[in-house]
Amino acid sequence: MSSLAARAALAALAGLALLSALSCGDGGGGGLRIVFDSNRDGDLDIYMMNEDGTGVRQLVNEDGRDFEPDVSPDGKTIAYASQPNGSSDTRLYLMDIDGGHRRRLTSSAGAGLVVMDDYPHWSPDGGRIAFQRTTATEEGVDADIWLIDVNTGVETQLTDTPAAWDSTPSFAADGNSVLFESNRDRQGTDVYRLDLRTQEVARLTSEPGNDLEAKE
Repeated sequence: MSSLAARAALAALAGLALLSALSCGDGGGGGLRIVFDSNRDGDLDIYMMNEDGTGVRQLVNEDGRDFEPDVSPDGKTIAYASQPNGSSDTRLYLMDIDGGHRRRLTSSAGAGLVVMDDYPHWSPDGGRIAFQRTTATEEGVDADIWLIDVNTGVETQLTDTPAAWDSTPSFAADGNSVLFESNRDRQGTDVYRLDLRTQEVARLTSEPGNDLEAKE
């Protein structure tokens, strides 16, 4: 459970991290907006502001933790992770760009598991979201990369490495592969690319230290 707790602690310390920029017509004004999470009111919630830092608006104000927002390519929808107050599980949710129409996206859980779905990242066509699913049992903690179809809700497990930590996925620019970090080959973490057409995984880095959160 210590690895899961560490991840949660890191997320909690990420308040005011600027996670996604988008162009949208929010409030009829248009222009560039920045979406971010912040613990400024005591727990993690999701906010939006203008490019220059003005016009801060809270999009989510729920008990618990709402964090790691990622904006869809068309600028209309935000995917984010949510952990209700008192719950050990974290799920992905969607909401409209103005904070309305909040709906749960992921729901899978096994008996006796603590499940944490986080690090959502939209595909370039807006049809899928890659995410990290962390499961914790008495035997230990495991993280793998999953994919969900936004329209159907069908989930697909992309990696299955019980002895390793596959995490922080992001789509490649062409939508045909997913980048992620993993410690599957050594104690440190490296960047990998998973080809969605062939399911082949290629290791991209191998230098000492930790290579994290790659994006293309």
